[in-house]
Amino acid sequence: MDNVARRMFNDQLGNIRPAVVIADRDCGALGKAKQLDISTCVITKAEFGSDWGKKILDVLQKHNTNIVFQN
Repeated sequence: MDNVARRMFNDQLGNIRPAVVIADRDCGALGKAKQLDISTCVITKAEFGSDWGKKILDVLQKHNTNIVFQN
């Protein structure tokens, strides 16, 4: 995640800017995102149950996300 985000900030991946990192638990990507001043969100399946997918969509829409990638 760190490498991809840094390449985005350096315009090596076109006109793409990281908006939010979503995780289902605490992980290294959240810390790296915070260091790079990228918004983060933790969405646990236990907390949202069957609405877990909807919560992810809500966060993506809030950040006007048009590209999603998984690391």
